[in-house]
Amino acid sequence: MDGAADGRERLGNTTDESCNEVGAPCTALVPTTGTRGATWTADGFNDGSWTAGSTGVGYERSNGYQTLLNIDVESRMYNRNATVYVRIPFNVTNVGEISALELQIQYDDGFVAYLNGSPVEGDRDPALPVWNSNASADHPDGDSTTLTPFSLNAHLSRLQEGGNVLAIHGLNRSTTSSDMLVRPRLIGTRLTNPSLGGPGYFLNPSPGAPNGIEQGLPASTVTISEASKAFTSSFQVTLSGEGAGQTIRYTLDESVPTAASALYTGPLTISNSAQLRARVFGNEGGHAVPQVGDWMSDRRSGFSGNLKSLSP
Repeated sequence: MDGAADGRERLGNTTDESCNEVGAPCTALVPTTGTRGATWTADGFNDGSWTAGSTGVGYERSNGYQTLLNIDVESRMYNRNATVYVRIPFNVTNVGEISALELQIQYDDGFVAYLNGSPVEGDRDPALPVWNSNASADHPDGDSTTLTPFSLNAHLSRLQEGGNVLAIHGLNRSTTSSDMLVRPRLIGTRLTNPSLGGPGYFLNPSPGAPNGIEQGLPASTVTISEASKAFTSSFQVTLSGEGAGQTIRYTLDESVPTAASALYTGPLTISNSAQLRARVFGNEGGHAVPQVGDWMSDRRSGFSGNLKSLSP
């Protein structure tokens, strides 16, 4: 399934717990060279020479972030470097019980997050962050003080039993920005008394980790009335398979149908070579597996549906 995965629903009792809170112990460094590469993001890295304290990390030259800061890096960042490195160690026991993971972070202006050395999330970050990178855009101060959530469910396999490290590459828009902030928290969902439910579809694939709660995506698929074939004369194609409250959407440009694609409302006339892709959409935006029809012709009279001429 494009954009989703199927499997067995994981049932049981769930509780949210903090892997690390805002104000958690951390170390911070404003780098002056790129000799470390990305080694600083790994759990075994020696940060003994870094500034020790607690999150948040940053500075405020005007007014706004003062009460959020515990490590002030203004003298090392302002007019010098738009990057700051932050390492937050934390422990997890019975790591196999963690069924979901969410990063919540206050940040100004951008960041890249790493879990035990692997990049897992980012915003306003460059494609290849380096020791003196800056954010690609401003993050408005009013939004920066909100704990913005980012799902890390696709990276659950990065968690380790015992010691772990969340590393944040903080990015300012420029070296002369009036403020800077990195203040994350990490929330895990622990699943106890697990059991398997029925089959279902899941918007967030989790290879190597337990599935979550089935998300009600449509299990039905589109039936295309005509098989793929070569043809010499026009014919009509009907699409079916949607259930109550569901719709069928389709494309003719070889792209995967989205919720914004053409809505199927009646038979489509095929008069020229075309590739039709169609799938069912649920009333909450979920979607089923796309189905494909391929028809080949040397005619060039076009495609029509519902009395409107649509040329692929």
